Amino acid sequence: MRKTTQRWLFVLCVIVLFTTLFLYWTRKNRSFGTPGTAAVTSHMPSTEGSDTMPGQPQTPTVDKPSETLPAKKDPPLGEGVDVPNTEEVVAAINYLEVVEKQASPKETDTEKETEDHQKASRQDELFELVREGVSYYDSLLESGSVDFFLQVSSTNYPGEPRQPNGNWHGSFEFSDNRFRGTVTQNATYYNEQFGDVSLSDTKQYAYDGETFENLKETRRGLVLERRSDKASNPSFDPRNWGWQTDETGSLTHFIRKLGNPYIQPVDLDGTEVYHLTGILENNVTVELWLNPEKSYRPERQTSFVSDGEVSQSIVKDYKYQEVAPDLWFPKSAEEVTIFTDLYTNVETTLQTRTAQFSNLRINEYIPSSRFTLDTTSGTTVYDHRSRETVKIK
Repeated sequence: MRKTTQRWLFVLCVIVLFTTLFLYWTRKNRSFGTPGTAAVTSHMPSTEGSDTMPGQPQTPTVDKPSETLPAKKDPPLGEGVDVPNTEEVVAAINYLEVVEKQASPKETDTEKETEDHQKASRQDELFELVREGVSYYDSLLESGSVDFFLQVSSTNYPGEPRQPNGNWHGSFEFSDNRFRGTVTQNATYYNEQFGDVSLSDTKQYAYDGETFENLKETRRGLVLERRSDKASNPSFDPRNWGWQTDETGSLTHFIRKLGNPYIQPVDLDGTEVYHLTGILENNVTVELWLNPEKSYRPERQTSFVSDGEVSQSIVKDYKYQEVAPDLWFPKSAEEVTIFTDLYTNVETTLQTRTAQFSNLRINEYIPSSRFTLDTTSGTTVYDHRSRETVKIK
């Protein structure tokens, strides 16, 4: 509305300018009289010193010119008549345009600043809403136990180590930051130096908040390793399949690592979700589609990174089940890793992983003793912290 008013004011100024110049030109032209009229003078004779008697009619005399005067013609354009200066008119129009341009950006800048401020406020409100929702549901999950099945398929890509192929299944328990798991694998591992290796075995592992234990069968019998750092595969933790989205912490912590992501409500398969876009410290672009009706968990998560020659994108889609009122937990998931050659635009599916979860129990009491592994006679215990080896008798 404001921009339309400015344009009409500009047009009005131009009309007034041209009208003023036209009136000025007309007035100057009239000051020169009517051209082309001959000059005729009548002389009335004086009676003083005349032979004519008073009362006698007198015959008027006309001074006859010696030659006929030519009729006046209009002076040529520019001679004797003031004509509007075209350069002045153009200069006046240019001046008005400059005035409009100087005024318009100020108004536009003000409008843009107002609009940017409104957008920033809206972003802050959405970010706070999402963060509070995610944090609230994160706090509801205290413990759980679940059975899992993981299927992995991979292909070879030049310059990249090939991921294993196979399946893993077992059980997983957790309470706060403590956990315990049993996993059986039937997989093939690839190594350029030693070749392909197929493994079929069962392992147990546990973490009590301070010590991580890993129990496995070897050629020397059962070996229990102890260390301070956790050395388990996060893929066997169901929380990393949509609940936390990564192994470093809660979803709240993960969103915080994105800094100030851009947030907007969007439609995803007929459901309104919050779409977050942010960048991690290692220049990985992350997108999350959070569903407020499912504990603010991501229905989808993508990540993208490029080195200028090859790009890597990971797409994760999650399915959830309601395990308690308003508490949704992963039921199944799929993750696809794609490499793209940026010179040829050829895409290669590097790896596909699918996970399924069953027999899920949430927020049931789990005793602390469950997060320490039992050892039997003949088990060799190796402590990486003290570098001591002890054999249980």
